[in-house]
Amino acid sequence: MHSIFPLDELRGRLAELPEGELISTCQVGLRGYLAAGIVHQHGRSAKNPAGGYMTLAGRISGRRQRPPRKVNAC
Repeated sequence: MHSIFPLDELRGRLAELPEGELISTCQVGLRGYLAAGIVHQHGRSAKNPAGGYMTLAGRISGRRQRPPRKVNAC
């Protein structure tokens, strides 16, 4: 069963989460990490693949992601 919950709605929809272990993911990993933290705070188990689904897709296909470019900010 797949369920998609936007991060900003997750706290209000915890009762809708399916039973069992959860996997939280996003494109680069930050929102998935935050979602897993919210789930853990409420006594549930959640895994978050490091680097998000873009990194995971690269691992599966055998392609490596390019490292992010450094940006200098003022």
